[in-house]
Amino acid sequence: MTQTQKILSAVLKKADIKSGMRVYIREPHPAISDDHICGAYGKLYLKEKAFTVPDGVFINLDGALRNDVKSCEVAEYIYAYLKKEKLCGLSVELGGDSMGYLTMDDRIEVVKTLINSDISPFCVIFECDYITAQYALEILKEKTAAFYNDGPQNFKKVITVDISKV
Repeated sequence: MTQTQKILSAVLKKADIKSGMRVYIREPHPAISDDHICGAYGKLYLKEKAFTVPDGVFINLDGALRNDVKSCEVAEYIYAYLKKEKLCGLSVELGGDSMGYLTMDDRIEVVKTLINSDISPFCVIFECDYITAQYALEILKEKTAAFYNDGPQNFKKVITVDISKV
């Protein structure tokens, strides 16, 4: 399952969530937030309570990000990849070995840019890592539940984005 599907599975207490299923979220859950940028810190933002579970695209972040790169440049670079691939309406999940190069400001900017873009992703969510955990404890005063995808075979598409080229 994708990270999005695992969160939905936990919320719905249903073991097998698949793309194309119609679901309804009745009650609030700690893994879901009404903050539209919560994907930056590993939570799921849902616009609607009833929806069809989308396919997912995984953005595998690769390479070392230079120190002089601004958050908006990172966001625009990732957006350009998704737009080029014409991946609209999907669950967008970001992770990979180079995720540690992105600050929380970078992640928040990526989520804002993608959520407000013309590609209209279903959701945008980063994998949980030590930066997420530290942010959640210091700023949100809570521990984040970590949900990880089962691997590339669960996504409609996997795109490697070399952030050293930003």
